[in-house]
Amino acid sequence: MLQLPPEGAVVLATAAVADRLGEWPFERVADVSSLNAGLDTLIAVGGGSLIDRAKAWRVFESPRTRLIAIPSLWGSGAEVSPVVVLDREGEKDIHIGQEFVPDARCLWPELADSLPESLARHGCGDVWAHALEGFLSPLANDGLREALAALIREMQTLPVANDPRWFEAGARACAGQARSSVGLVHGIAHTLEAPLRRDFPDAGWGH
Repeated sequence: MLQLPPEGAVVLATAAVADRLGEWPFERVADVSSLNAGLDTLIAVGGGSLIDRAKAWRVFESPRTRLIAIPSLWGSGAEVSPVVVLDREGEKDIHIGQEFVPDARCLWPELADSLPESLARHGCGDVWAHALEGFLSPLANDGLREALAALIREMQTLPVANDPRWFEAGARACAGQARSSVGLVHGIAHTLEAPLRRDFPDAGWGH
């Protein structure tokens, strides 16, 4: 179990999980704009977008800060990924580099308890997309394909529903995909997301 530092830590958390933090003895903020450069440790608890903002803030504003990522939803794999995707005025701002990978990740299975079933299924779909993209990529080597094939076999035993075992599967799928490029289809999805939402705002477009 990860031992969180008793002093110098700040928790960045989404509103959806803030009430789950209980008596955590740390300062809490809701947005990276409230963070001060130079802080010792930042604990980001939330979905992929929040973790990506924390990753970008750490690299660009406070590179000496230790970053701990705790995902509240599986799918994005932001807690292990060297990729950062930021929304800037409706456009995607994408950065890639090992410096964006958090220093540590922690799984909190109980966060799955309150996930809406539709959101859980969307997360499962993301995990499957990452695993298959990594496995099928021409840049994957034999060792990576074997690892992802083993993961895919394990995923076939999981329900496409709310199950905390998807947290670990999501991290492994994203880590594998990152080793064989993000995939052409994945890149197209990110590119199309903004114009589709702009032109058809009521259609419920998602990544």
